[in-house]
Amino acid sequence: MRVSDPIRIAAAPFCEDHLASVLGIYTAKKATFEHMIPTDLPFEKAFAADAATRFDLTRQPKVLLVVPGLPAERAGVAPGDVVTRVHGKKLTRYVQVDSLRPKDDAEHLQLTLERGGVPIEVSVESRLGCSTPSRFMFGTNVNAFATHFGRNTGIYVFGGMLEFMESDDDLAVIMGHELAHMILKHTQQMRATQKSEADADYLGLYLAARAGFDVSEAVDVWDRMARTNPYSTIDWGYYSHPMSPARSVMLRSTVAEIAAKRASGQDLMPERASR
Repeated sequence: MRVSDPIRIAAAPFCEDHLASVLGIYTAKKATFEHMIPTDLPFEKAFAADAATRFDLTRQPKVLLVVPGLPAERAGVAPGDVVTRVHGKKLTRYVQVDSLRPKDDAEHLQLTLERGGVPIEVSVESRLGCSTPSRFMFGTNVNAFATHFGRNTGIYVFGGMLEFMESDDDLAVIMGHELAHMILKHTQQMRATQKSEADADYLGLYLAARAGFDVSEAVDVWDRMARTNPYSTIDWGYYSHPMSPARSVMLRSTVAEIAAKRASGQDLMPERASR
């Protein structure tokens, strides 16, 4: 969330009408874990119940983390707060706090929180960003992917990927790439191609750079992934991230293009949405 939320905000100009307020909080409720995994096997049922117990979850969204420097932290929202109302209205069962929009073009969201049984009113600045959420997935796979799949639409990052990344800057290269796939509507195609991957590389580096991340090591990030997971060099299905000489040249060119714009004080806008 610390990496993806700033990138979502930086990508707002490219997301057209697919925008939401990025508050910089992650909330969960019982339904979060009930819907995260299948519940037809004993382990999955026990996991959902244990997660609800571990985090003391109810049917209302509870704040589990607050991203430093983003609107929710500045408004005083803290981990453990329970969101009970938005603009004075009770939350419905299906409302997702991370996809709320201000009321009547207002610049702030009015949230009612419950902290230690005491209601608190806070006004949170609305920073519009791409509505695509990012989610963690259990597993040791060094992988991340983006998908359009109903309410499960989003960017998914496996635990193995977080272990593999050496810094937030490295992870930003991957998160920007996956969000670029969503923006360019690649996830609505039957399968990825080398062209769609190159297009996502180009736009994705700009998204990460616009969010303030250092993308100068992008070539090394992809090269390390290719060496660690040889299957990632196969142009098939999910394995469509070949670290070819052509891709390396393109990445270096894009990194240099971004560095030149930064050095001259230019806005970090891609020269084209894709290549």
